[in-house]
Amino acid sequence: MSASISENRRRFGLFDTMIVIAGIASAFGICRALRPAWPEFLAYPSTPRSLVYLHRIRYGEAYLIPFLVSATIAHVLMRFRHPRPPREQWMSYAGSVASVAAASVIALQLVGSLLLWLIGTRADFLPNP
Repeated sequence: MSASISENRRRFGLFDTMIVIAGIASAFGICRALRPAWPEFLAYPSTPRSLVYLHRIRYGEAYLIPFLVSATIAHVLMRFRHPRPPREQWMSYAGSVASVAAASVIALQLVGSLLLWLIGTRADFLPNP
């Protein structure tokens, strides 16, 4: 049984490596373009420690999210390559449904942002949670 499983599996090849490198490069590009400014008031000793930790978490999150988005899209792209199992079997793999759902949300968000950009309006009218 293990022989048939190993025959059907696709090896990690050059194109997969190129997808991973493109994902990492796009994440670095996003981080560079949207680089948050480090709040200068955190350098003052009078800043409460809890506020410093909160801003450090937000700052780290701003660099982590582009990598997670790029990794999600790269995972979906690598899974769509041939030879791939039937859709029912592919969706039973760990993380496949979550990756497709996350990539769908990312695509919808991108389309919405592009439409707002093309229309020329800003999202200032949206309520702030």
